[in-house]
Amino acid sequence: GGRLSLGGVFLWNVRTGKLQDTLLTAEGRRDSVWGVAAFPDGKRVICCATSGLIVWDLEARSHSALPLDEHVPLRDATSPVPRHCNDVAFTADGSRFATTVSFAAFAPRILLWDAKTLRVCRVIPTGSQPNHLAYAPDGSSVAVVCYDAEVGQYAVNVWDAMSGRKLLAGPVYDHGVAGLTYTRHGKYLLAAGLQKHWQAGGKSEIGVWEVATGRIVSRLPAGYAMAVSPDNKLLAVAAGPNIDIYAIQYRGQADAAADALSPVKP
Repeated sequence: GGRLSLGGVFLWNVRTGKLQDTLLTAEGRRDSVWGVAAFPDGKRVICCATSGLIVWDLEARSHSALPLDEHVPLRDATSPVPRHCNDVAFTADGSRFATTVSFAAFAPRILLWDAKTLRVCRVIPTGSQPNHLAYAPDGSSVAVVCYDAEVGQYAVNVWDAMSGRKLLAGPVYDHGVAGLTYTRHGKYLLAAGLQKHWQAGGKSEIGVWEVATGRIVSRLPAGYAMAVSPDNKLLAVAAGPNIDIYAIQYRGQADAAADALSPVKP
């Protein structure tokens, strides 16, 4: 979800560490890329660029822009800024993906897409600008972090993906959230951030939130950026110059309702 200075996506061979290909948008170096995600089949890549929401076919080496005019209203009708999204995330089976609209010129919202038809199936207004996005692996809910100007805090907001009903809204960190991700089945949400400014002794931490209750069930005193492995067994956390790896232990039966999360450092 970080910004790239060039209007393109870089494809790397994970086995050799070599740059394999570069996909440039129509705007080329004048463009900016805010979010990137690969379709689970590995044949296409979707990109949130300033020039639009773009889907690349890697085999055909061609790309096309998804229409956004109907779903992304401008706050200022005279704004010259092209409609675009800021972040993208898929469900585990790749049947749906979510994008956020958070640029100041647009009405803030989450768009839920059908990955097969590439059509928007639900629009969820967020009220305030979303700056981090996570989609539950099972597609049950979608979460963003928004800044609440009235209380001066960043808050996690979770919506039911089927009904669009808000499930959870609670303050998280006073001084920013740097990462947001779900564990398996979408039962737990991990939010990384800073409770108070680092100059005042603030330290980053990861709070493990139970989506059903909004309760923090665990905390990790480390890191900002993070990612859960595809098999949901490991958590990688960027902590300063190092990357810490945690094992995620699920206590109880395999059923999601019986799971309890206990990340431990191996």
